[in-house]
Amino acid sequence: MGMKRIALDWGDRVRRSAWRLIALPGPFRWLGRHLEPVLRTFDERYWERQWVVERSRDPGVLADAVPDQLKTAVADGCIAPGSQCIDVGTGRGQVAAWLAEQGFDVLAADISEEATRLGSLHFGHLTPRLEFRTLDVSQTTEEMEGRFDFLFDRGCYHVLPVLQREVYLANLTSWARPGAKFLLFSRRGPDADVPSLFSPSFEIVHSEPILYVRSTGPYPRLRATGTAFRMIRRGRESAPTVQESVETPSAT
Repeated sequence: MGMKRIALDWGDRVRRSAWRLIALPGPFRWLGRHLEPVLRTFDERYWERQWVVERSRDPGVLADAVPDQLKTAVADGCIAPGSQCIDVGTGRGQVAAWLAEQGFDVLAADISEEATRLGSLHFGHLTPRLEFRTLDVSQTTEEMEGRFDFLFDRGCYHVLPVLQREVYLANLTSWARPGAKFLLFSRRGPDADVPSLFSPSFEIVHSEPILYVRSTGPYPRLRATGTAFRMIRRGRESAPTVQESVETPSAT
């Protein structure tokens, strides 16, 4: 492992530890109000450096980067033709590009300017069906109310500190039309915080175990177990439902 990668990994540990510390009750929460802007800047620089390291790597074959659960959602009509989609934490945009190739209009969003620059470089030929935009979904105040029919997140939510998740959810809830579909991948298990946090806004209709493959970092890529949640944005008359299935983990 090169010194640059070692430094990135060390910085990631420090960053995550600091966020966990200021989320604790008592004086640490008071301290967090003063440290949070600094940590957010640290977050942005961390992800920027991650994608600078990825700059020299080929994006690979699109079909190889697309998880089976997303292919199934397209094949079974979960994502209606002509849907407006957002790929949250898109990275260099392989999944967003694949969705655009299937005929959907896609906003590929990432906190890293380098990631969205790489995406535009690799997949600019898909414009205007595919748009890359640099934004922090856990902080942005962009007005996109009711814009999207389908939301996808394979790598953003589960790396967010606890203090950022409520803003993340508030934004996605606002941006999703009532009845919009949401496919969320999380490295946390099915009984973690996803049902309790998301259920007021999204009905969880299906979950299954997955084998999550990291999109940045040294080769071979980090693999970890997780859960895929298929959800529907609640409307006024939606009733809470949580259904879980147990299936063999599949690579994502």
